[in-house]
Amino acid sequence: MPGSAGECAKVGLWLRTLLALGASFGFRRGEMCGLHVRQIDLLERIITLDPGSTKNGEGREAGITEELMPLLSACVAGEAPDDNLLTTADGQPIRDFRKSWRRACEAAGVPGLLVHDLRRTAARNLRRLGEAEGVIMSIGGWKTRSVFERYNIKSREDVRRATARLHEKCRQAQSAPSQISHNSISPTAVVAGDLLN
Repeated sequence: MPGSAGECAKVGLWLRTLLALGASFGFRRGEMCGLHVRQIDLLERIITLDPGSTKNGEGREAGITEELMPLLSACVAGEAPDDNLLTTADGQPIRDFRKSWRRACEAAGVPGLLVHDLRRTAARNLRRLGEAEGVIMSIGGWKTRSVFERYNIKSREDVRRATARLHEKCRQAQSAPSQISHNSISPTAVVAGDLLN
């Protein structure tokens, strides 16, 4: 999504914030548009999706990232707790933004990108960061592993990265002094033992 952030920012703070929320946490379109100022706790750095406001009806929380902090701070500035978080410059709540989204994506060179595609981006990015599957599912609101797996797309680059990490771990195991003779344990066994502990 190179250039998407800049193109969204040109449309307005609301679209730039929506992009960051979607790509960071996999929030659904309705969950983002339904956010109110009171659900953003800048001091605790927590976003709360209230029970009943999500697709599965369960509430959930996500932390506020460094990228989101200035965006959310600007969105809540001077607003009342029950005001919508994502609004136009004249204070109107964001409802239907398909045309704005489409134009921003075309200008950014990613025509056809759907807001819902950001859920896949969030799942993949959180997994690549090493977050536990249960945590990712909780943040994004995936109730079952089978549904989560549809969003958790693995690429050839993911496989390469995993192979490189495994190679580095084996290299470290071979070069580290060990109390056990190298004849009795392989670097793979050391890596497997580390991964299982």
